[in-house]
Amino acid sequence: MTIFAEGRYSFYISNHHQSPSHRVIHPIIGKTNFVYDAKGRYEEVRGEGIAFLVRDCENVTIRNLRLDYARPMLTETRIADFEGGRTILDYDRKRCPMMVKDGLLFMVGEGFTNRVRSCRPFDGRTFEQTPGAEDVFLAENIFVRLPDGKISVDADLSEYGVGCKVGDVAVLRPDRRDNPAIVVYNSKNVLFEDVVVHDAKGMVLIAQRSENVTWRGTGNAEDKTSGVFPRPGGYATSHADATHFSNVKGTVVVENSWFEGMMDDAINVHSTCLAITNVSGRTLTCRYMHHQAIGFEVFKPGETLRFMNGERLENGPEVKVSAVNKLNEREVEITIDRDVPAEWGVGDAVENADYQCAAVFRNNIVRHNRARGTLFTTPKPVLVESNLFYKVTGASILFSGDNYYWYESGACRDVVIRGNVFSNCYTAAGGYSKAAISFYPVVRNPGIQQKCYHGNVLIEDNVFSGFDSPLLFALSVENLVWRNNHIEYNNLYPGCEEPPYVIRKCRNIKIDGVDRSSDTRMDTALREETDFGEGWSFVNAGNCKTKAEKRFTLPPSAEGQSVFLDVDGVKGDIEVYLNGIRVGGENGGRAAYRVNLTPAIRKPGVENRIEITGDRSLYGSLKLVRTAPVHVGYKGVSISTKIMPDGTAKVFADVKIKGPIPFVKSISPVPEAWGGDVRKENRIVGEDGMVIKKPKFVTPQSSHFYQLETKVFYVGNLVDVVTNSFSVM
Repeated sequence: MTIFAEGRYSFYISNHHQSPSHRVIHPIIGKTNFVYDAKGRYEEVRGEGIAFLVRDCENVTIRNLRLDYARPMLTETRIADFEGGRTILDYDRKRCPMMVKDGLLFMVGEGFTNRVRSCRPFDGRTFEQTPGAEDVFLAENIFVRLPDGKISVDADLSEYGVGCKVGDVAVLRPDRRDNPAIVVYNSKNVLFEDVVVHDAKGMVLIAQRSENVTWRGTGNAEDKTSGVFPRPGGYATSHADATHFSNVKGTVVVENSWFEGMMDDAINVHSTCLAITNVSGRTLTCRYMHHQAIGFEVFKPGETLRFMNGERLENGPEVKVSAVNKLNEREVEITIDRDVPAEWGVGDAVENADYQCAAVFRNNIVRHNRARGTLFTTPKPVLVESNLFYKVTGASILFSGDNYYWYESGACRDVVIRGNVFSNCYTAAGGYSKAAISFYPVVRNPGIQQKCYHGNVLIEDNVFSGFDSPLLFALSVENLVWRNNHIEYNNLYPGCEEPPYVIRKCRNIKIDGVDRSSDTRMDTALREETDFGEGWSFVNAGNCKTKAEKRFTLPPSAEGQSVFLDVDGVKGDIEVYLNGIRVGGENGGRAAYRVNLTPAIRKPGVENRIEITGDRSLYGSLKLVRTAPVHVGYKGVSISTKIMPDGTAKVFADVKIKGPIPFVKSISPVPEAWGGDVRKENRIVGEDGMVIKKPKFVTPQSSHFYQLETKVFYVGNLVDVVTNSFSVM
């Protein structure tokens, strides 16, 4: 059923690459009290284009629809082999034709050719995104079409994350995000009910400058009658967010829906701020800063303009807009109803205080997606309730805000996170914020902030079930309460070796009743190790299992340190408990194993109790290791040597640093409050730097070992020293 005739329409779309015009399959324009009931029909779009445009409408409902694109906007390829550092990819040539030209790879469809920019690896069996792997950029790589039709690329995907294997899936992504599947623009009271979308080149739904937008299922999320998830047997869906709300007021609701395989968030809510480039009397010249957020109306006469400090990201005074003069797609003149307030001007930013919305994200399932699960940047009430976040690669919930890169604003001032389950999330730790729940505004100079950006947060009655990964990262937050949350640890993935809570530049932070407002100490005492090899009591715990117990008390110098148990030998299955809380385990055994005790450790001076149960599985030494939060990771130094033509041996060290250091691309150098600068120094003890002038080699008769000393500095302070033995071969 066609609503209106397909056509081309010119308008700007927030958070997308801009095009002169857009192909729209179903334009719904200027309608009131309009209902489109697809009655469960499957609709497939041929070529690129926006499937539905709802513009200048009020009270519109689209329901009972399943939407897909005939030629997927993302191409799923199967890893067929690895050869000499290259990866061989196979794919469905009929459904997803591709072309190799001058070493570049292009996805070909009806009326379009899209260059491949990157890929995202998935586990072919479990459908999850490969743990530890981030984006694999392929724009500079060389592709070759093989005689059998497969594609070869000079990138070894077996080296990414935990390592891809034959049979896994590499999802190829284009270099642009042009066409969302659905656009809502300048409309009010729009409902999407029992709508499923399997694919999109950009967002699935982008709603901009609108009011009251809802996406919901009439049943449970498990029914999969609503949401964004792959077609049967597929891995990936949208090239970006599932639902995205830019400059929307009223309330947005997303509930009872299933979201899986997106390349970005299940929901993203924000306002757009503009940079002030000139001031003349009552007139501000402002600029749209990010190339994907230009042209659309941010202000109209009569609306409220709020100033934002450029350095501190603090909200300022509010004024009314009198007139707007659009100079071009990147610049606009805004006249306000009074002179520009003193101390505000060039270098600061402005946002529309009227077009910011309340948000409800409830009873949804978010799983196997890249980047974050949800992202909120709005001062109106935010409720995240009764959702399941499962194997999300980054933060499950991120509260951001900036006037530096994306220019997405809206300081969160009323947040409730309640009754959710976070299951084995943060699997690509470090790439997409810093914890399961992250408050991470991009502040250019957080050290001089006078007010916290986010505030008034309640996090209660949630379940965190997963491997050792950080739970809460908070920068520039005030009045946060964390209570009655249940935490369970497993050994599904390697641990992050990070504290469970990282608090920076915050005020009035209460975690289970304890005031944690002060900054996390990064420059605590240097690494100390205590040999627990002796003094353990091994008793029969029943069913042929053994139980090892140890009691210990930390000294005052341990305040602020991270604490680990290193087990040199594990055979079989073990479970580790600290003070009655399961903090780790190992199934099947390894030669060595580390357990992060920090989440359950008691303060210095109070006794702790470790219990290890297993099937006669412990051997070798056990050590209690204390480090600064920023430290050299467990077995984190890899050493190699090369004999030079002059007979000297050059030594190379690859050092992996662990700890709560934010991942910041947009600001350089990174401010101290974000994580500062981390510096590493390596030297060979007794030699000059990293060169051995007269190396002694390993022979069948003798071995000579050298010592490599690694030092780590955080903001100029020495925080860790590690020594490793190696030999020259």
